[in-house]
Amino acid sequence: MKRLFLGLLLFVPFIALVFATNLYADPANLFNREYEQAAADILASGHNAANLSDMDDRTFIKLCLEQIDYPLDTLVLGSSRSMQLSRQVTGCENQFTAGVTGGDLRDAISFYLLADQLGKRPQRVIFVVEPWFLSQTGVNARARIDEYVEFAKEVGTTPITTRTSQWEKVKELFSLPYFQSSVAFLQAGKQNQRTPTATDEYWSETDMRRQDGSYCYNAAYREAGKQVVDSRVQDLIKVPLELLQKFDGMEPNCQAQLEAFLKRMQADGVEVVLMLAPFHPDYYAYMQQDAAFADVLQTETYYKQLAEQLGIRCFGSYNAQSLSLTGADFYDGLHPSEQALGKFFPQDLKG
Repeated sequence: MKRLFLGLLLFVPFIALVFATNLYADPANLFNREYEQAAADILASGHNAANLSDMDDRTFIKLCLEQIDYPLDTLVLGSSRSMQLSRQVTGCENQFTAGVTGGDLRDAISFYLLADQLGKRPQRVIFVVEPWFLSQTGVNARARIDEYVEFAKEVGTTPITTRTSQWEKVKELFSLPYFQSSVAFLQAGKQNQRTPTATDEYWSETDMRRQDGSYCYNAAYREAGKQVVDSRVQDLIKVPLELLQKFDGMEPNCQAQLEAFLKRMQADGVEVVLMLAPFHPDYYAYMQQDAAFADVLQTETYYKQLAEQLGIRCFGSYNAQSLSLTGADFYDGLHPSEQALGKFFPQDLKG
């Protein structure tokens, strides 16, 4: 027993080293709570926040909504596929884009209700709707659910409460793979290169959130040529997006929550607009050919019929070709460029 105890003691310095290195380097920004505040403060000061990396954008959006000091005319809700909807596209000066990576219906409901609770109810909501909003198996564990849960109960539906536990983060402090990432991060000197920086440039060499909340991909990503973009599409086909892969059909509980949410915004006097963001033409063609995606593609018909039923404007399509877009209008299989969105954004909705 004594030998076992002494043997275990030998591991203590190594465990301490792993813990300290992961906490200090933190390449995925899991433990730096001031990072999102720094970026939000830059937007609140009227500038764009550049040099961003691995930011918790749900925390960031919450902080931004708390600090908005202008009348919120337009609020954009959705996933990362909504984040290219800038003021330049919509023509609305008092707009904030609250899209988040992997965003689902729960995020959208939570951020709208949060804005309302903060006394910042928008005049118009542009809601970029996704197929996975209608499936309980296609939810994101990172979603903000605080306000959503109460809303779901109020309208007589069952809340979907899947979320990442704090323990998942804590485990990374002792993770050897994370330790390897941390060491590589420190060796490359990256710990001194990711502080959010203020800029007034519209395009940035680094990842950036503009003052209106819209997202600017780094230059290397957004300026990649056709061959690289085509490769990204093929990578998506080989390893499908989890939110779509898990989609198992439209579920009544999700449909009820969506319809109740749209009606709630209408009752609040908000002009509600639904938008369908297109997929890359090659990826859309792949989904058309694979029977596993049949239910995914049917969601477009559902959204358009629901919008007509509720008297809500709906524009766009998951089919890029129907919008006269080509592969050159995309950064990858999922994300059309800001310029692409501007090509089909309705002129009568601008301003």
